[in-house]
Amino acid sequence: PADRRHRDPWFQRERAALWSHAVDVPDASVAPARATDAAALTLSLPVASPDATVLTLVVDEGDNSALPISTVQLVLPSYRLRFVRPGGAIRLVYGSAIAAPQYDLALLAPAVLGAAVADVSMAAEVPTPAAAATEPFISPRTFWVVLIAAVVALLGVLAALLRRT
Repeated sequence: PADRRHRDPWFQRERAALWSHAVDVPDASVAPARATDAAALTLSLPVASPDATVLTLVVDEGDNSALPISTVQLVLPSYRLRFVRPGGAIRLVYGSAIAAPQYDLALLAPAVLGAAVADVSMAAEVPTPAAAATEPFISPRTFWVVLIAAVVALLGVLAALLRRT
């Protein structure tokens, strides 16, 4: 549908591919041509934008007759994140001061890939004491004072340059 960047409804081309299926036609005196199955055409699509709800496949046959498309398969890979907990509640931690994991994924792969899926909901974000204690690099007031001073200085330089010319 139309959005901020497009006045009218529009399509965004994600991938294009050329595909052909040519059957060798042998000499008519030797044997008739054999029909062979066409090779599958696979297109890898990028991760769609969060508001994308429709995927349209456009097939341009040129001046040929319409292709009999008998099957279409959409493969959606899924990625899962599993937390292994030795005991207690599961915690999701992110940031730059996180220690490396203490387990080997190659050894856990059979157990992780064969495990049953359980839905987990996230609790509210809780800052750690170390994160709460850190102060910003520069205060908001200092930031705005320096920014305004830089703008005034640049306007002064621009005015001086315009006076010379």
